[in-house]
Amino acid sequence: MAIRNINTKISIAGNAVTSAPNQAAYEAEAYTLIGGLSELAEISGERGVGNVANLTSGELEIFPTTYDPGTMEITFIADPSDSGQAALEAAYATDGAVYPFQVQFADQTDSTFFSAFVTKANETGGDSDSAVMLTVGLARMYGVPIKGNAVTPS
Repeated sequence: MAIRNINTKISIAGNAVTSAPNQAAYEAEAYTLIGGLSELAEISGERGVGNVANLTSGELEIFPTTYDPGTMEITFIADPSDSGQAALEAAYATDGAVYPFQVQFADQTDSTFFSAFVTKANETGGDSDSAVMLTVGLARMYGVPIKGNAVTPS
């Protein structure tokens, strides 16, 4: 069964973190739902690959190197009264503080947790037929996302 996108939720915790949280720490946070989610980028990272020529065997030996948690861009329908969007903009104003995030996809009972700092929070307006959008950039920190039990956001 494919996972539907409708009813997907993203939320932000109110407390910055200074080290990699584990599943229990993510699940202990209080999250604020960020309203107006329009587009959610992929939540992924990538491990680098190194290689060296083995002159004895004549083969190229490949090995894993550092892990890059990656960045993502998320778009919301701007809503100045939304407390989650206000929390995102406050996180952006903290100049690089890292916050826990929770994503709960529709049709799933668990959540995906990760930590990130907000790299941008830009409002863009279109024409008279378009809504104002809030585009947020997140630079993920502390390794691979963690699956865990969903925490009901406020």
